[in-house]
Order: sequence, then C-alpha cells, then structure tokens
Amino acid sequence: MIKRFSLRLRILLFFALLALGSILIISLALWISYQRLATPELFSAFLNVGLIAGFGILGLSVFIWLLFDENIAKAIEHIAANLRVGAHTDITDDVDLKTGRYLGDLTPAAAAVSKRLSEAKYATAEEIARKTSQLETEKQHLTKVLSEIPLGVIMVGENDQISLYDGQSASAFENYHPLALGQPITDYFCHEKLEEIQQQLRAEKSGTIKDLRLPSSDRSIDFEASVRLLDDNLGYVIVLSARDHGLAPRPLVFDFDISEHLANKQQASCNLDDLCFVVFDTETTGLSTKEDDVIQIGAVRLLNGQRINGEVFNTYVNPGRPIPPASTKIHHINDDMVKEAPEFAIATKKFHAFSNNAILVAHNAPFDLAFFKREEAQTSCEFHHPVLDTVLLSAAIYGQSVPHTLDALAERLNITIEESERHTALGDAIATADVFLHLLPILKAQGITTLKDAQNAMRKHQNLLSVQNAD
Repeated sequence: MIKRFSLRLRILLFFALLALGSILIISLALWISYQRLATPELFSAFLNVGLIAGFGILGLSVFIWLLFDENIAKAIEHIAANLRVGAHTDITDDVDLKTGRYLGDLTPAAAAVSKRLSEAKYATAEEIARKTSQLETEKQHLTKVLSEIPLGVIMVGENDQISLYDGQSASAFENYHPLALGQPITDYFCHEKLEEIQQQLRAEKSGTIKDLRLPSSDRSIDFEASVRLLDDNLGYVIVLSARDHGLAPRPLVFDFDISEHLANKQQASCNLDDLCFVVFDTETTGLSTKEDDVIQIGAVRLLNGQRINGEVFNTYVNPGRPIPPASTKIHHINDDMVKEAPEFAIATKKFHAFSNNAILVAHNAPFDLAFFKREEAQTSCEFHHPVLDTVLLSAAIYGQSVPHTLDALAERLNITIEESERHTALGDAIATADVFLHLLPILKAQGITTLKDAQNAMRKHQNLLSVQNAD
C-alpha cells in the first residue's frame, strides 16, 4: 500500500514514526524509572520531563522534516519530473543544479544524463526531419490537388468510422452535423441505405455503385453520390457530387489509423492513445459560475495523439446583457463583437454535436462545465462525457508543490502561447490541447495508460480545484 504514496508523503510518515517511536521509548524509560523509585511524590516531576521531552522531540522532528521536505524531497520530485519529461517528450530543459544543491552527486549526474539525452534527441530529430521533408512536401501537394477536385470524398473504415474527408464534404455538412474523424458514418447518412448499399457492393463484381441518391441520417437531405468498396477489407469510399451542393474546395482531413480502432471498446479501459478528445475553453462575463454567462466557446479535436487542424469549433455567444468592462480588459471581447452571435442555447447545441463521442479536456474543467450544467434545462443538452483536467493531470506528474496555471504549464513544457491568442477561447483551447499532448507520454511512463487510470490519478489531487473554484 505504501507504494501508492508519493515520495513526500512517505518521508512525512517516516519522520512521524521516528518521532512517535522516540516519544514512546522516552515515556517507557521514565515509567520504568518511576516504578523502580516507588516514590509517588516524584510523579509530577517525571510527567513534566516526559511532556517536555515529547514536545521537544515532536517539534524537532517537524522542523527537520520541513527542512528535508523543502530541500531534499521537493528537489528529488522536481528532478524526477524533469527527467521523465525529457525522456518521454521533445522537451530538453536542463536540470536545475540550484534546486538539487543538497543532493550531493545526484544532481550533477542527473544533469549529465539530461544533457546526453538532449544531444541524442537533437541528432535523431535532425535525421528524421531530413528524411521526412520530402514526404511532407508530397503530402502537401497531394492535399492541394485533391482539395481542388470538384467532388466530395469520404472514406469509411471497416469499423464504419470516418477515416478521411475533404473540405468539399465538410462544407456540405457544416450546417447539418459537422464531419469529424472517427465518428460513425451512420451519424451522417441513413443506416438502412448504407446497409443496402454495402450488400449490393459485395454482390457487384465491380465493387462500385454509381449515381445513387444517398439520404442523410434524418432523411432531410439527399446527396447525389457514388460508392466504391475498397480492396483488402479497408472499407469503402463515398463520393458526393459537388454540382448539387455548391461544395467549396478546402483542405483534406484524414487519419487512416482510425480503421484499426475498435468502435465497441469500453472507454474507461481504452488506452488514452486510442481515444478521441475535444479540448475546449470558454470566455465569460466574469468568474462566477452562478451569476455570469458564456460569451465565447472554442474547441479543437485530438485524435491519435495529434491535433486535427481541420476540426475546430469557435463561436462568440450573445449573453443577452452588457459585458463588464473589467472582463473586456482581460479577453478583449466587447458588446459589439457578440451582438450578432447566437444565444447560448444554440451555441451549446452546436458544441454538443462537435464533441459527440469524445472525451472532454479542459484546464480547470469544473469552471467551464458549470455553465453548461447550469443551463441544461434550457439547452436540452446533457454533457455526460468523461472529462480530463490538465490541472489535475499536471499535479499527478509534478506534484502539488509547483504552480499548475496554463501559463506555468506552457512554460514548463516549452509551449509558446501567442499574446494575441491568450484569453481567447480558441487560443486557450489550442494551448491546453498542446499541453495535454505533451503530458500524455509522461503519464504513460508513470503507468497511467487508460482513461480509468487518468481519472484515478486526478482524484488524488481533487483538492486543488475545490479551493480554486469556491464561489
């Protein structure tokens, strides 16, 4: 059981047991001496000696523990976190020799390991960059060419999840149900019609059905489309006609690894690498979750350990009341910017659709989610998504003795937040997403590999938010 405790807690228990043992030994010695003297008049003297000795040992133990905790335990925790970050991310900060100045040879040795690790990383990174630059150029050319073709293309894996779509397809659905990688294709097209098409495809030798009418899942839209079955059980491709829907060229969005994911996995036992995340942030009229209102919602989607640039949610929200000047000074959002924006209920429904089937991630998530929970009756949107909080995940890695603000985390992880983007919902969501992606490999190195592991790790530090969010 003691293995579950942090280093600092183990040291505290060590000093507590040492103090308790010392007090018991002195008490026992005084009691034996008193019994041998058999002089009742001396009881008060022995008692006073025992109390003075006990409080003296307790005070000395606390004093030495505080010194040890500040100069030894915290230093070891800091160096361990620094090495773990260096080992499992691309961050190459040097070990602070001043922090571990009382650790003897351990700090210089850790600094030497960190330096060698940094040098090896740089060499490897240069080699990888050299060998992949040509592939990246070819990928950009392919994306540009495909984006200009006047057809909407959606690729569906064998698990019926979307693994590729282009901007033309995205524009056709943006006012209906925004396309997203990893989402079930039946969220967009009629399930019965897709089943019928797949049966025909398997019967057709050519594996292609052309010029069909493919209805949306609610049958409100009919698309002129063709469907082709892919070889080697890779799924199928839906091609939408751009002629009927005025589809505009946009970038291609894809991730072929989605076809390897199991759609029926239980999220709690899933590896974090296999899950879809929506990282979000809000800007509000103030800091009270009971009296203030949301004026901007921003979010990005993460899949397979990377941010999907083509899947972004960003909207102002009309709060129906003036924005306090003090709040405008922080996020620079004024009344003119939100007067034409949708009301909270409409914006929430769109965000709810954007975050469908995803794990929500936020920095100090209880604050942002409180606004959505408060208005559930009005919006008819219930957010039952699993939630991860970068404040608590950071505490699980670095301990509670260091700051866990978004700026502090970004600095610690070598993430740059543009000043113009700070305190905007989308800018902070992107920064939080980058922080989260940097934390994932470090969590994995600590044995925190599944959603359940991450939730259990956060519970140990829940007190950080209970104080921070007290109204």
